[in-house]
Amino acid sequence: MRKLALFVGYGLLPLWASIVIVIAGSLGSSSSEYWAVAPWLIVVSIPLSAATLAIAAVTIAVQAGASGAQARKNATAMKVFWALNIALVAIAGLWWLQSMFSKRELESEKKMAADFVRNNDLVISRYGRDAEVVPFSTYTMGSNALPTRYEFAVSVKRQRNAGSPTQYGYAFVGAKGSSGQRQFALDCISTLSPGKRDPFKDPCKQ
Repeated sequence: MRKLALFVGYGLLPLWASIVIVIAGSLGSSSSEYWAVAPWLIVVSIPLSAATLAIAAVTIAVQAGASGAQARKNATAMKVFWALNIALVAIAGLWWLQSMFSKRELESEKKMAADFVRNNDLVISRYGRDAEVVPFSTYTMGSNALPTRYEFAVSVKRQRNAGSPTQYGYAFVGAKGSSGQRQFALDCISTLSPGKRDPFKDPCKQ
């Protein structure tokens, strides 16, 4: 009975917690968008549940294989249980710190890439020195942590109460180099909006 409780209770704890959070959140939200996003919390909890299930299995195996009286077996199993939990928390903490660092690094580089576009001679000649540059999308290849290409929507800065529609261009900026030593290059400026492009071709070759 205790083994079953360890497996179902502790082993699936991240899954149970995510389900409770999703259901509780739905009680205060009437938006259809909530159910388009919230279930992903349950999906994310699955790898963590796999880790806690593994800890539960190891704990049970250690208890079964330990020598001595039952109290000694339980004590040995508990030591292993808490040691594995501490290791799991440490790994999760390191992953979180790394993800936060990567996020800040990405935001910093995105700003530098936008400044590169604003100060590019071709962009200035077409859209002026005060062109509006808005991040549009990023492209990542392989195991690169940082994007290999940025896309920015570029337009002439609109005057207040201007009646003419805004004409957008899409600047594609290639990025290469290691972290802290990145180099940017303007690959092209496309006039095709995303909906008019062939998704299987390089936007700069359309």
